[in-house]
Amino acid sequence: MLILQLFATLLLLTDSACSKDLLVGAFNIQIFGLNKVKKTDVMDALVKIIRRYDLLFIQEIRDTSGTAINKLLNDVNKDQPEPFEMVLSERLGRSVSKEQYAYFYRPSSGLQVKEQFVYYDTKVIAGKAEDLFERQPYIVSFTSSQTELDSFALIGIHIAPTHAVKEINYLKTYVVDEVRKTLGEPNLMIMGDLNADCNYVSRSKWRHIPMKTDKSFKWLLGDEVDTTVKKTHCAYDRFITTGQGWDYGIVKNSAKVYRFDEDVARLGKIDYYLAANISDHYPIEFLLAETQYYIVSVSNKLYIELYAEKGGLTVDDFYGIRLGVGDVLKVYDTKEQAVGEVQKYSEDDKKLTKELIKLMTRIGSGLEVFIEPIKNRWRGKQNSRIVIPISVTEKSKATAVWNALNNVCKSTYFKCSKNGF
Repeated sequence: MLILQLFATLLLLTDSACSKDLLVGAFNIQIFGLNKVKKTDVMDALVKIIRRYDLLFIQEIRDTSGTAINKLLNDVNKDQPEPFEMVLSERLGRSVSKEQYAYFYRPSSGLQVKEQFVYYDTKVIAGKAEDLFERQPYIVSFTSSQTELDSFALIGIHIAPTHAVKEINYLKTYVVDEVRKTLGEPNLMIMGDLNADCNYVSRSKWRHIPMKTDKSFKWLLGDEVDTTVKKTHCAYDRFITTGQGWDYGIVKNSAKVYRFDEDVARLGKIDYYLAANISDHYPIEFLLAETQYYIVSVSNKLYIELYAEKGGLTVDDFYGIRLGVGDVLKVYDTKEQAVGEVQKYSEDDKKLTKELIKLMTRIGSGLEVFIEPIKNRWRGKQNSRIVIPISVTEKSKATAVWNALNNVCKSTYFKCSKNGF
């Protein structure tokens, strides 16, 4: 929601102790199966690494028995007050050596799975049916009640190294648009081991990858990073975002490589041999920004009567509401110019206006109220929604505002919604 970019300049957050940024990662744990499960030192290290995260995409699960990943999940959750849940793909791959993907996530961190599916990748290209990927992407969409970005979808994939350029391009050409259309989710992230460096994607090959220079995609990790454990220097693992929500949803400059063999405080001293047995990849990670505001909104048949004879308010932009003379709620732009007022023709309109005025004039409330136009001008008015941000340090105020407006919505044609609490 673009709302929060505006709110950051309008409201002062005095204390964020009641929420936290969420740590999200992607980790190729290299041929994870029963042989690795038998290595106690490796499993102990994996458990400690995974417990750092709120959400982790795991790749290269190779286990025909289907028991290794459940063993890992059980070990990670042992004696933990905030356990992980898991969603798991089917076994994928063209060859006999198939892999699975898993997402470990903590419901206690406000994360819930909305939808999940493996991308169907058979396409007709030049008149011939072709499977696009060695291992199809595994897509999972989440809701997140404790972060600024309250919904998003992850496109997790382990790209075939010898077809890295082709498969990366297929993600842009086919997958992103189809996933966005299927889920109706604008905020997507491609994540995983893309083999996007060194011999597989050399410097000269980048000009053949349009997604690298397309400004609608952002690569959170640069080509200079090293995501490999062994004595190579390759930025194989990547995060690629598309959708405006990530601009405020991710803590700035938080994307990095987690070099677990340097985290002595958590894992103790790890020599090169043990590090290489854990994986040939380091996890990559970023912080999903904590919720700074509770949001209460009112929509459905809520109109702004415009003052100008022509033109309308910019859709998805934000305008302030202030008390006018009598029971009028005036709408102002960023230049402090009055551009319209909240419609109050029907009894439902009047009931909502009355409640908003009561909330805005209550002693000490300091309530900021905004209008977000959601449709263009029509016959001198514009369909909009009211948005009220309240600092997470003021939950009692947010609850009171929600209860008051929700009571109005229950008895009128308006619809109320809330986020963050």
